[in-house]
Amino acid sequence: MDVRRMQGQQNRENMSQRSSDTEAFVDTMVMQNPRYKVARVGKPVNLICSQTMDHDSMFWYQQKPNQGPKLLLYYYDSNLNRETDTSDNFQSSRHNTSFCSLNITSAGLGDSAMYLCASSRGTGLQQ
Repeated sequence: MDVRRMQGQQNRENMSQRSSDTEAFVDTMVMQNPRYKVARVGKPVNLICSQTMDHDSMFWYQQKPNQGPKLLLYYYDSNLNRETDTSDNFQSSRHNTSFCSLNITSAGLGDSAMYLCASSRGTGLQQ
């Protein structure tokens, strides 16, 4: 039986973020569901990310064993931006500012990895 393991860690990371207007510290929470996912080769996989601060940007990363995280795609507001080397097999949707999904349309052995979600006020991307 062809089965592979996919980890979507449930991140309950409290990140302190400094508000430029008030100089106060606020907590934000990013959560992923499910925490672990096992899928048959060729079957779809759906991972959900939610965040509590209505950040305008949300990011999906893929981290394979012994490698650093690789950005797959991100949203700025409702605009989806894909990295040039991200396979069309990875799809995403964002229906509101709090939720973002990562969909693997047909899981392959090469997709076995940890998938991470993050959010921020801006894109945070530098050229």
